[in-house]
Amino acid sequence: MSLLSITSFLTLLTLASACDNDHDGFLKKECPPNDSIYEIQSLHDDHFEDRIWDWRCQPSGFEFESCSWSGDMNQFDEVLSFECNNGVVTGVESTNSDNYEDRIWNFKCCTKPNLCYSECGVSAPANEYDGPLSYLVDPGYFLTGADSVHSNHYEDRVWKFRTCKITAC
Repeated sequence: MSLLSITSFLTLLTLASACDNDHDGFLKKECPPNDSIYEIQSLHDDHFEDRIWDWRCQPSGFEFESCSWSGDMNQFDEVLSFECNNGVVTGVESTNSDNYEDRIWNFKCCTKPNLCYSECGVSAPANEYDGPLSYLVDPGYFLTGADSVHSNHYEDRVWKFRTCKITAC
């Protein structure tokens, strides 16, 4: 077994016990109060042309004062480009369409006054089409957004994630 297939197998085992959705099913993950998403795992299945997801939360160190959902951030088969407006991602919601073999995404962002954002950036692609996705936010940074591009050929998305350092001002 190659290293990639061993990694995929171990990721599958982890996702099988902790996934936030079934193939073709509704996905909703909300972190507990004052937590934020710090790790994302996903596997694509060519039979379902869909992914199972595991969005993981950890304490943020901040007491958020306001949270809101973004609303739909993409259309089926279209580019997704999202960033919290001075906030961090604390939840995700997604609806699948078997007709389009794609998902529409909605993000929950939380914030509080007097937070300063610095050293913001966008990750390298976290996956290849049809490949496993594994992304861990760097220590000291917070997930602030996501970008993805859909391929009708692969019926999948390639993802990049936005992060920033956040400190009290």
